[in-house]
Amino acid sequence: MAEQRKPDARERIKEKGPQHLSDHELVALALRTGTKKAPVLTLAQRVTQALDTAQGDVLYETLSSLEG
Repeated sequence: MAEQRKPDARERIKEKGPQHLSDHELVALALRTGTKKAPVLTLAQRVTQALDTAQGDVLYETLSSLEG
């Protein structure tokens, strides 16, 4: 019996549109790849968390301080 897999974000955005993806999945699509230390979804979660919590003029510093 063939194993069913969940469609990845690129497939879901083509089939259903961006409204069916989470914020971190959309950021992951923009980033495209991760690093040796962190997969793209981990980096995307860090970015969206930073965007949710940082304010105004510290946003650049917050994003620049993320590892990856």
